[in-house]
Amino acid sequence: TSKAASKHICQQILDKSLVKQYVGLCHGIVKPGVGAFSAPLALSSADRPLGACSTEGREAVTRFRVLGYFRSQRGSFSLVQVQIDHGRQHQIRLHMSALGHPIVADGRYNPSKAKEDAAISPRLFLHACYLRCTLPSAAAPKEPEVFALACHLPPDLKDALITELEFERDMSADLPAEARQLCECLLAPDQEARRSAPSGRRSQLCKEDLEELHVSRLALRRRDDFLQRFGFNSAERAEVIRILQKLPSSKDRSSALQQFRVF
Repeated sequence: TSKAASKHICQQILDKSLVKQYVGLCHGIVKPGVGAFSAPLALSSADRPLGACSTEGREAVTRFRVLGYFRSQRGSFSLVQVQIDHGRQHQIRLHMSALGHPIVADGRYNPSKAKEDAAISPRLFLHACYLRCTLPSAAAPKEPEVFALACHLPPDLKDALITELEFERDMSADLPAEARQLCECLLAPDQEARRSAPSGRRSQLCKEDLEELHVSRLALRRRDDFLQRFGFNSAERAEVIRILQKLPSSKDRSSALQQFRVF
């Protein structure tokens, strides 16, 4: 029943066996690239309507790893993968703010940057990307079924990374290979069209997706190399990125950059 399933999920939360992961964009350069932060969190109240880190609060642990570093004329940013052990109210937002790396477009816990962040992301840049738990099985009650769900970044958040920010490839090279691969996956073209296509066309679409992914990555590498080689300042970099985004496809952007003999 739904009641039994709810009780089963709640028990996993108490046992800390339910895995919840998020992807968020933070202000600043988060270093080291892997870490954990523990600070008790107080519940919202009349005195603390938004919650707060407090020694009188409940235990809360946030684990994180950096997937990639980005920059723009507005500053530096870190794309992080976050896993929480408890799931307190606004836990990730409060903990990252306490670390000095608030989430982009978080008007509650970083109001001083609200106007600047609105130019980067249309909303809070925090997305639930992965869930793993077990569900009761009617066929074998003593052997619950493992359930896992993963999803890509929403189009508006992905667009913020690609169009408003520049990927710091050299700085990100020091991150673990697994983290960098996940970052590239998040930046890759959406595969939804391939999944929903009729089975007879999937192999063709898969090939097209791989070609598009290759062209997209090539365009990004050429753009980053071009910007670095010619030593543009922040304003000039932003203008170059804006001009490139006016071209209709990654192939067109890559071809345009090739005219400057970037490689």
